[in-house]
Amino acid sequence: MNENVLTSLTTLLLVSMGFLMGLTLNIQPAKAIGTICIRADGSIYPTAAPISTFDNITYVFTGNIIDSSIVVERDHIVVDGSGFMLQGPRDYTGISLTNRTNVTIKNLEISGFNDGISLNRSSQNVISGTNITNNIDVGIAVTNSPNNIFAENSIMNNTNYGVYIQDLSNNNSIIGNNITNSMNGIYVAYSVGDTILGNNMTACTDFGILLQSCQKDNLIRNTISNSGRGIYASYCSNNNITGNTILNSLGGIWLGLWSRDNTLRNNNISNNHYNFGVNPYHMDIKFWVHDVDVSNTVNGKPIYYWIDKRNMTVPLDAGQVTLVNCTWITVQNLSLTTNWQGVQLASTTESTITNNNIADNWDGVKIHIRSSNNNISGNSIVDNVAGVWLGYSSSNRVFSNDIKNNNKDVGIYEDTERGGIVLRGAKNHSIFENNIANNVFGIEHVYSSSNYIYHNNITGNTQQVYSPSDNTSWVNNWDRGYPFGGNYWGDYTGVDVYSGFCQNETGNDGIKDMPYTIDANNIDEYPLMGMFSDFNVSSEYHIQTICNSSISDFQFKDNAIKFNVSGEHGTPGFCRICIPIALVNGTYKVFVNGKEVSYTLLACSNSTHSYLYFAYNHSTQEVTIIPEFTSHLMMSLFMLTMLLTLRIYGRKHDL
Repeated sequence: MNENVLTSLTTLLLVSMGFLMGLTLNIQPAKAIGTICIRADGSIYPTAAPISTFDNITYVFTGNIIDSSIVVERDHIVVDGSGFMLQGPRDYTGISLTNRTNVTIKNLEISGFNDGISLNRSSQNVISGTNITNNIDVGIAVTNSPNNIFAENSIMNNTNYGVYIQDLSNNNSIIGNNITNSMNGIYVAYSVGDTILGNNMTACTDFGILLQSCQKDNLIRNTISNSGRGIYASYCSNNNITGNTILNSLGGIWLGLWSRDNTLRNNNISNNHYNFGVNPYHMDIKFWVHDVDVSNTVNGKPIYYWIDKRNMTVPLDAGQVTLVNCTWITVQNLSLTTNWQGVQLASTTESTITNNNIADNWDGVKIHIRSSNNNISGNSIVDNVAGVWLGYSSSNRVFSNDIKNNNKDVGIYEDTERGGIVLRGAKNHSIFENNIANNVFGIEHVYSSSNYIYHNNITGNTQQVYSPSDNTSWVNNWDRGYPFGGNYWGDYTGVDVYSGFCQNETGNDGIKDMPYTIDANNIDEYPLMGMFSDFNVSSEYHIQTICNSSISDFQFKDNAIKFNVSGEHGTPGFCRICIPIALVNGTYKVFVNGKEVSYTLLACSNSTHSYLYFAYNHSTQEVTIIPEFTSHLMMSLFMLTMLLTLRIYGRKHDL
């Protein structure tokens, strides 16, 4: 080939390759060009940035921008992303507005920054129709910036916050955004008059909406699902929370620390672990005052949040009950489940909580500030974090309840007060005749004293009694003296060989010979050998037993006491029974399966009560106790019947 031709072909080939490479470079996304500024005079720096404007008002993306951020220095403009991407260096903010007014940002995809968009001391701006995703800290961060609108954005996978508003950022509107997979959906702090309307928050692991130190905010028609806590307010007052739906989350609505005078209407709170609750952590009753009416529901059942009510009964359809400054209220025959508190009393007196099913709450029954002379009895209180919580109150009676399996997992809140019964700053309560079983702590007492705790069956708890290490100077009463006794402790294997006040007299009495020590100042001097039972046999009289058997089918009829006892076959059983003399008087006969057995009339018997102790071997046995005069009377009646029969027979024979 001619050398000149070869040279020409080589040159042409190199030129062509250069041309093709140029074409290839032209179709790549823009290179990183540092921070892009829309300057106050309307110009764009650097000029190579893929943003154009024809009027210095509307700025339109013409391509993706990678590893660059934007600072807006001009007011009264529109930044239209036209669907393009702004993808950042991780330590920067995607778009920054400082001291800006009337800037609109729309139709853009922002990702990969520390914060997607930030506003500082800026007002009357609009961010809409923008996808703000995968930022390290915050999707939209707002500080000291009032009167802005954030609408119809998709805010996803931002690590800590979807929208973060703080420090006098008043009267902002957060409307119709989808916020997904952040630790917190919307956070508003130290602000007044913000509107949070029609947003959808999903998979926000800590809070859906978190308000702190806010006033006169409006939370309307938001949906929060599959998240941590739904709506949480602390240090908040005079806010309007209306028409929200919180589903399938850890918590529904919580009015917390130092919050007051908030209004709740038509909120649907369903299928959350803990649907509704209030705890201002304050001793002033004004912090318990909120306007919560029955249009608010938990699992389809109304919330009864009563303030200053007197002499009323809570309706049977209640889903949660809170009583504030009430008197003579009856809470009866309800099923109160899956709330922060099943039933809560604050500064409430002379009220009754009885025969309810209270389950799967954080606190089953919570008796708070200055509540006194209330009765909590006959309830099934199971599967809560804390079964019964008594705090900063006095002289309430907790008796004859089944308090079991209150050992729910509290996750990171491991220091939470929990277990069967919690006493905190509590005095002069009477806690008796309860079955306290299989809880993480049977009884937790913290800075509480002079409470009377006796005749409870405390069994199978991970720790029967818990108190902090600095709590030993607080003294409670764990028994009623002799012969009444203290509690049955399932983990105590003491023996019963002696009886009497000093447990030094020969003979069994159903009380263990050695005390049960909780700590140096908290001792049950007369722990029971068996489970305690109380049977109400008339309007006036009770029969009480201490027994190592299971008791069933207890009856009192025609002056006879009958019941069944059962236990492991062949093992020794015993029963100590206390019988009011006014109910059954005289000496007694005791039969086990129809066979008379001997018993001991304990020396502690007196003019009002007889204490009988008898033993047997376990199987399923029927026990019958009758007064001895009854057996004599029955024999006399038998003889009289026989005489009458013979006389009638004789007359017939004479005929």
